[in-house]
Amino acid sequence: LNTGYRLPSEAEWEFCARYDGQAATRKYPWSGGLPPPKEGGNLADAFARSILSSTLKGYSDGQAVSCNVASYDASPLGLFDMSGNVAEWCHDSYQITVIPNAHIDPMGTGRGGLHVIRGASWMHSAITELRCAARDYGDEPRVDLGFRVVRYAQ
Repeated sequence: LNTGYRLPSEAEWEFCARYDGQAATRKYPWSGGLPPPKEGGNLADAFARSILSSTLKGYSDGQAVSCNVASYDASPLGLFDMSGNVAEWCHDSYQITVIPNAHIDPMGTGRGGLHVIRGASWMHSAITELRCAARDYGDEPRVDLGFRVVRYAQ
């Protein structure tokens, strides 16, 4: 088993985004619903109105595009930027179908043309994009895409 660093699996990423301090039940990476709380994350807001066609009404995070990591409060797990800034690559290869009877995290192979992308970015404002369950996929770089590094537990 490799004990080095890697991208998180899709299931790991979602658990961390949903975790509220007791269970992984959040609909959004912040407590409560829409709009996001003040300082909730770097999302498409009033500062990005001149460069984006759709923004969150009544929300202002002070950033037009991506910002420094840890510019906003950490999640209950101590993780930064789970609710915005950049969307994140995951280890898993993208598949539309769900693995039947998967009771554990079905770690993807990391091979294949398209990888899962999770999380909202400074370009996102739609309810479907802001939810913890939102998924995207891709194989090309883009201005609102980054990554998070994790390590196997020892």
